[in-house]
Amino acid sequence: MTAAVNTDLLPATREAFIERAADLAGTGPVLRKCYDYWCALRAKAAGALPQRGMIDPAEITGLLAYFRLVDLYEGDELMPRYRLIGTSGRDVMGVDATGKRFIDLYDPATYATGIERYRRIIERRLPFYFVGPVTLEGRGFISTERLMLPLGNDKGDVVGICGVTVPVGAS
Repeated sequence: MTAAVNTDLLPATREAFIERAADLAGTGPVLRKCYDYWCALRAKAAGALPQRGMIDPAEITGLLAYFRLVDLYEGDELMPRYRLIGTSGRDVMGVDATGKRFIDLYDPATYATGIERYRRIIERRLPFYFVGPVTLEGRGFISTERLMLPLGNDKGDVVGICGVTVPVGAS
């Protein structure tokens, strides 16, 4: 990984920005396939951040159960909302969070940690990996690996996140 773990951003037990595929060494094939797909989209965008409209579900059928899309803003306010949660994500979370805002799902401390993580992704414009427990009440016994990949708009601003969430131990 390219960055040291920041223990101030718990509940993650390990986290890092991803600058190249080698940074995902030791992770499962779902994360690597998702990263490779995002990199291919970025290449199609001539190095710019991929836009949500570039994602073709037919090209990621093996990832769909783990896939998630997050819209980051309501107007000008950073207010993440799940646009899509795959079936594995729903199982892990114990709730279908599609369409729900983070602020309505998580306790204040968890929400603040998540917002800080998103701010860092927006600032760095890089993929982000972390592994740790699910942060919804009663779900902390489940640990997941998560890959969060920034999506841009036509101005180049980070406006969304796509990625995968995989239960630790799943292939």
